[in-house]
Amino acid sequence: MKYIWIFVIALLAAAPTRAADQPTADVCVVVGDPGEDTYATGFEKAAQTWQDNCKKADATCTVIGLDDQKDADPAKNSLDRDQLKDWIAKLAPDATTPVWIVYLGHGTFDGKDSRFNLRGEDVSATELATWLKPVTRPVILIDGSSASAPF
Repeated sequence: MKYIWIFVIALLAAAPTRAADQPTADVCVVVGDPGEDTYATGFEKAAQTWQDNCKKADATCTVIGLDDQKDADPAKNSLDRDQLKDWIAKLAPDATTPVWIVYLGHGTFDGKDSRFNLRGEDVSATELATWLKPVTRPVILIDGSSASAPF
């Protein structure tokens, strides 16, 4: 709960530097592959908390990983990964409002690179860094997974 208040305070602190019609931040909550139903429920609740607090703070909030993929093409196993990459590519790279990326899930480390476990193909810390390279605005990454240090 303490982290949610830190989040809200940080978003509100950004408010005076933005135009009245702009959000306080662009937030992307990425819900990873839960693996088990027990984790799925907790991840869904955490994602909803982020959405509720973004609304209160007038921040845009995109959630990746909770949509139903039963109709998705099974040959394309990187849907969540592609959504994250596309979301980053569509950001205004030099806006003044911060970008928040929140990982809710599990991670792995193979001795070389850390990965955040998604439904389908995972995303590595190296890939995320490459995708964010054009973004010059403040970026905040909250990685709530294991093996998060490289992120």
